[in-house]
Amino acid sequence: METGNNLYLTGEFSGSGVGAVVLRGARIHGEVTCVDGTFTGTDGPALNADGLVTDDNLRLAGVFSGVGVHGVVRLINAKIGGQLQCEEGHLTWITTTSTEGSAGSLVLLGAEVNGQFRYNQDCQTTTVPGLNVDGLTYSGIPTLRSDSVANPDWTTVIAHQTVRYAPQPWQQLACAWKDAGHPQEATRVLIAQQDDRRRRLRDHPILLPLSSFFFRYGYQPWRAWIGLFLVAVIGVTFALGLGSARDTWPGTETTTAIAAYPPTSTAPATPCSVADRVGMGLEWTVPLASFASNGCQINTSVPPGQTLAIISYILQIMAWAMAAIAVAGYTGIVKRL
Repeated sequence: METGNNLYLTGEFSGSGVGAVVLRGARIHGEVTCVDGTFTGTDGPALNADGLVTDDNLRLAGVFSGVGVHGVVRLINAKIGGQLQCEEGHLTWITTTSTEGSAGSLVLLGAEVNGQFRYNQDCQTTTVPGLNVDGLTYSGIPTLRSDSVANPDWTTVIAHQTVRYAPQPWQQLACAWKDAGHPQEATRVLIAQQDDRRRRLRDHPILLPLSSFFFRYGYQPWRAWIGLFLVAVIGVTFALGLGSARDTWPGTETTTAIAAYPPTSTAPATPCSVADRVGMGLEWTVPLASFASNGCQINTSVPPGQTLAIISYILQIMAWAMAAIAVAGYTGIVKRL
């Protein structure tokens, strides 16, 4: 089918099989408008426009209802010369069997939109997520409207209204924000993508939760540096606190602090200074750094000293882990998973 001008579809349309209205492979030298119409697919899609090519906008402002796994409105590999407007229409998807592997209700697989994509997140009545935008490309930042939410968010729509997880819709949205000069919004979208991936795919069940907690999948590596700083504070706190506990130094009858300078032939063991205990705590928790402690040692022959030694080993492991996480975040290693 080919027209030399616009195509207006109004009134009532009903059909079975491949669709109530079929525009597969149609070439429209203008815009396509579906307004003030009722499109009912009794056992299939309401509008089947796979491969449709238009020179101008496609406006879906009618009432569409379809049955089955092939969806309600299909625009697979369609090429829209202007905007794709899905703000005023309403889609009802009736699923009579399992939707596993189904295309969805609004199927925009591989569609190319030269203009803006405009969508209303309340336009669908379905019992399962029905939006399929994997491979959809568009210009600019897509417009999102809602009749029930004051500030609708595309990350919520992609995460909870799409039929399955796919990275491309997230990447497309992030690129749109970045190209518009909003890198922080792009980062927020990419973090939401990883949250969605973790929720739906459940791959990397250990690595992804850890990377989310410590540095948000590599997009906020500064969080790992904060973690390293907190580990250092904990190390210094234990060195100052537990290191001041008193007990008998081995080989002598001298009672002194757990963190002390060892006795010599001419002098008994004496407590370490505050500065040297701070240096000891930093030595445990700052990788590849050296801090002078002037021979300050932990008395590991008594239980408090053994406890402090074990704590120091744990803190060293935590510090190296935090440093490795921070480096992984800045180099983008985790982002490539």
